[in-house]
Amino acid sequence: MKRIKLICVLCLLLCSLTVQALAAPTADEKRQIFKDYYFTEAVNIAAGLCIGIYDPQQAPEIAYLRDYGWEIVPVKLQDGKVDSSFVVAKSRDKIHDLDFYVVGFRGTANKKDWKINLETEQVPYGGTNLQEFIDFANNTKGDEHVPMVHKGFNEYVNTVLSATMQDGSSTKKFIDEIKTNPKVRVLLTGHSLGGAVATLAAERLVSMGIEKWRVPVITFGAPAIGNKAFAEAYGDKILLWRITNTADPIPGSLQTFFGGYKQFGKQYKYSVSPRLEVKQHDMAMYFDVSVHNYYEALRKAREAGLVATTPMQQLNGREPLVAVWIGHSRALEKRPYLPDIQTFLLTEYQNMLPRYIIMDDNINLSRENFYPMSYFVREAQGVGATAGWLTSSACPNWFRQCPAQCTPLYTPLRKVARSLKTACRL
Repeated sequence: MKRIKLICVLCLLLCSLTVQALAAPTADEKRQIFKDYYFTEAVNIAAGLCIGIYDPQQAPEIAYLRDYGWEIVPVKLQDGKVDSSFVVAKSRDKIHDLDFYVVGFRGTANKKDWKINLETEQVPYGGTNLQEFIDFANNTKGDEHVPMVHKGFNEYVNTVLSATMQDGSSTKKFIDEIKTNPKVRVLLTGHSLGGAVATLAAERLVSMGIEKWRVPVITFGAPAIGNKAFAEAYGDKILLWRITNTADPIPGSLQTFFGGYKQFGKQYKYSVSPRLEVKQHDMAMYFDVSVHNYYEALRKAREAGLVATTPMQQLNGREPLVAVWIGHSRALEKRPYLPDIQTFLLTEYQNMLPRYIIMDDNINLSRENFYPMSYFVREAQGVGATAGWLTSSACPNWFRQCPAQCTPLYTPLRKVARSLKTACRL
């Protein structure tokens, strides 16, 4: 009998070890998880900048990037009929000794932008500097065998290049810095019209002699920029990731309605509900899905041991100890966005608070389960906290549609209060 029990125990142990071995990711799987994590992080930053470009002075996404040390410079340029708007965000990577830029181009926002979109006539593409770009477009006879690009997009990019190579411009000869400083990395991004401009700008920079791995591109809902000959000749000259979705007609609009255009680059397609037809091209929708994908990739990276898990309490130091609850209403328990909002708020507290305890009570903020203020004060004092913060993720829609309601109980930490004013909107 004992022998049978021993055999059963050994079998169970063997099965357990086998299951663990099967569950553990292989080296190749870990590399892919790590790549997905860094890619979704880059997409998340690009999406935040793209949605903030439309109102860079007021956008909470821009303020959020500033809170994390990004230097943000909005730029508006006018050159005849072209009004270009973009934002240059800069961050210093001290670990790798690099200056990292994200340049985001605004999508369609006014009548002049629509005029650029509708200038669907194509002009020849060629040259290695700004003057050659202009001369080649004006003097070369084009046909279906010659690389050709959208005339409106080309004029927009020429305006940007002209301004960023001038002395005294607000971008301080940005192009020259990229060309001469090998420690500069630039991610170009944009939504819709802005994505098309970002793509063509990268092509121009590479034509000017900048290595393609130093100027990668991430676009959201962007139309094609050139004909088949251009896609075949120049499609592999840049690193392009095109983010589209299953309901957005804009990425295929030029091919469908005007013909003579062809997309290129690596496409990532977001799956969205047909019920979102009114927001199928909205940058807010792209932003929301990008945030979700980033948190999913972060979770997998943490489970694989590739990214450190932030502790649920930090007790070292002399700053006030803060107790934090993150709750939600019962009506939202089945909403798909709820875990992402909770993860975001939790991460913000962990990053911003010097000393904290994340309370693991499952606080439900419905009227049936009302918690008086004295409850949280008492619980905070019970763990030795001199401050408390209750955050509600009771948001009826998604991040951009309705801010989560953050209700402070008691805290002397002004920096936290200021950061969460932004966090509620992101």
